Amino acid sequence: TPQASSELTESYRFLRRLEHRLQMVRDEQTQKMPATEEGVDAIGAFMGFAAPADFRSDLLLHLRRVESHYAQLFEDAPDLGGGKALVFTGADDDPETVETLAEMGFETPGHVIGRIRVWHHGRYRSTRSERARQLLTELMPRLLEALSQTANPLQAFNRFDAFLGALPSGVQLFSLFHSNPALLDMVAEIMGNAPRLSEWLSRRPSLLDGVISDKPVSTDTDGPDLETDLTSALTQAIDFQDTLDIVIRWANDRRFQLGVELLQGKRTGQTLGQVLSLVAETATGALTRSVEEEFAVRHGGWGGPEGRDRFGFAVLAFGKLGGLEIAPMSDLDLVFVYDTPPDQTESEGEKPLGPMVYFSRLGQRVVTAMTAQTGEGNLYEVDTRLRPNGRSGPVCTQYDGFRKYYDGEAWTWEHMALTRARPVYGPAGLRAHLAQTIENALRQARDPAKLVVDIDDMRARIRTQHPGDNPWRIKYRRGGLLDIEFIAQYLQLRHASDGADILSTNTREALNKLQAAGYLEESVTHDLLTALTAWQDLQAAIRLTTQDGFDEETAPDGQKSLLQQVGGFETFGALRAHVDSIAETASGHYKALIAEPAAAQRSSVTAKDAPD
Repeated sequence: TPQASSELTESYRFLRRLEHRLQMVRDEQTQKMPATEEGVDAIGAFMGFAAPADFRSDLLLHLRRVESHYAQLFEDAPDLGGGKALVFTGADDDPETVETLAEMGFETPGHVIGRIRVWHHGRYRSTRSERARQLLTELMPRLLEALSQTANPLQAFNRFDAFLGALPSGVQLFSLFHSNPALLDMVAEIMGNAPRLSEWLSRRPSLLDGVISDKPVSTDTDGPDLETDLTSALTQAIDFQDTLDIVIRWANDRRFQLGVELLQGKRTGQTLGQVLSLVAETATGALTRSVEEEFAVRHGGWGGPEGRDRFGFAVLAFGKLGGLEIAPMSDLDLVFVYDTPPDQTESEGEKPLGPMVYFSRLGQRVVTAMTAQTGEGNLYEVDTRLRPNGRSGPVCTQYDGFRKYYDGEAWTWEHMALTRARPVYGPAGLRAHLAQTIENALRQARDPAKLVVDIDDMRARIRTQHPGDNPWRIKYRRGGLLDIEFIAQYLQLRHASDGADILSTNTREALNKLQAAGYLEESVTHDLLTALTAWQDLQAAIRLTTQDGFDEETAPDGQKSLLQQVGGFETFGALRAHVDSIAETASGHYKALIAEPAAAQRSSVTAKDAPD
């Protein structure tokens, strides 16, 4: 109203003049009134008031007037914090603001103040409009408070600064933060506690759309929802580069949203691993299909129309992807297998190639597509070393060669890896043959004594490279993930030839099947599953919250708080005690089931070889 405008203008001029007088007293950047009666009287005289009481009366009049107008505008607005000295105007840093930021945990307050001045001066596209700067100013107390609660406040602030710098505009998002402060808190948590997620968000602020929708990625363990979703997105692709960008964008969007769901406590490490694996499998299949189709345009295919369901190129998932246990930032262990009709020596295209050349080039193109860096990032890091003969073997293995290798040439550790293998892409007939080949290889009769020694030797070799001294290296510590996985793999290889239903690529399911078949005691299974659950939950949280691994001595309270929250404990000390306890128990089971029988077998062999 005209009255409000007139009164606020008058009050603004009074308060600005008062600010100038305060700063002139000691030539310092301050907006704080003196703390003593005499000091207030002196400022009143400096302002031109003959009587101190008149100055006090006018000052209170202006403050109450502004407070009244503000309340009428914002009485229904969400609480955005405040109450502490936060001044970012002027050329010099306000001492009280420096002190406030230091108390909040920002290591270099001057740096923070400098960057905020950049925002206020409109040097980013997102802060060029006056409305954007007004909103950001109102958000500042809540924003800084939220950032101060993260694992590393200064690091979180710098990531948020990079995020602002990447935004094409700011008014819409800042308005959203203003009306939904909880969203601002969540973004602050991402910036401070999930570095990989913050990288993705800085590159693509539109990732927040999926989070705002509050719709889970997928809970369907078969993944058809994901396949339908990606297939729909790919209808926009014009060429292969479009396809590559869309698949990467789609996968990163899902991984980002799943990471946020873990941070918010909506997912456990176990359910996160299942859906992350389905996302990886769906993206791998779509991209491989596109690479294969583009390759076939020039070089053709195999088996003709009647053989398309049996011959061609297949992808086997090993490791975490094979077991549906992917953790955030995991790479993919993939093996490529092909099969061709016995009477076809070349592909059917205008530029035909022999089988080995054709599928080696195709396999390499798939790896290149999946690992290539684009404007959207890359899809996954890919490891193909688990193929027969490792690095020395061809990148793509012929089916008969694959079958014969696991029938006789493969080492024990390769059969251990095979317990986690499953076909995820390829002609249905070839995938069925591969699944049966894998099962046949795993159900071979084995020498129990040699098996247990081989497996314990493998664990010992890994321990020399990864001692597991850090209790938070979840995979390698004694009683950690690796020990539990080795137990499941050993028992499957040891007893699969009996014909019982004990084979599963998933560690949790394998342990349950082993117990049901009578090869694992119920109490032991319970202990191992308890540890497995904790390890998967903690590993997922650690992967999201740090890029360099968790260090208990230097980790900030925010990061420890997240881990204890994921673990379900009130204090970090209680979590640490639980972690040590379950590790000791799991390690004891490894010793009883593998290490001690292996040691006994070695002693037996040594005794036999000793002279009479």
